[in-house]
Amino acid sequence: MVWHPDRFPTEDGKKDAEEELKKINNSHDVLKKHFDSGHRVSGCECQQAATASTSANQQKHGPGPGQHKRSDDAEAEARRRDAERRSKAAAEESARKAAEQPTPQQQQTPQEHYQYAQRKQDELKWNKIRWQIAAGEGALFIAIGLFGNVGFGVKAWWHDFTYQWERDHPSQQQSAPDAN
Repeated sequence: MVWHPDRFPTEDGKKDAEEELKKINNSHDVLKKHFDSGHRVSGCECQQAATASTSANQQKHGPGPGQHKRSDDAEAEARRRDAERRSKAAAEESARKAAEQPTPQQQQTPQEHYQYAQRKQDELKWNKIRWQIAAGEGALFIAIGLFGNVGFGVKAWWHDFTYQWERDHPSQQQSAPDAN
């Protein structure tokens, strides 16, 4: 991933990365072929050649793209990562030990445990009451909305009904001639 060409914004960087990636892939193919062809674990010819070429490769190739790190920097980085791993392992170990120790609730006297259980039960009861009140408020809100819609609907229907009734059945007073 360090030498992947997509990680470099400039064309020069991409070209350098492609060359390094080709070298890495070629080395991988050579090693894969070597290990697949009956590599002997002890006394292999490659082990003696590897120790001699390791120091030459470190001088020729840097640890990654950009500014080349000196071997002192690489060792300091390795020591820092080791220290991080040790501190993480120590933190996990202390968390595991803390999980194994009894909690304060487990160390309570029966009287304190009863009081704690009673408080939790009261909290659950009040939470249940709160939920019931919230559900009642929601139902009331819906009922008021429905009542308003039905009321407006009935008012509109009554207005239309009386308008049509008066239009279809004119009153006697309007149609009668004036007696004066």
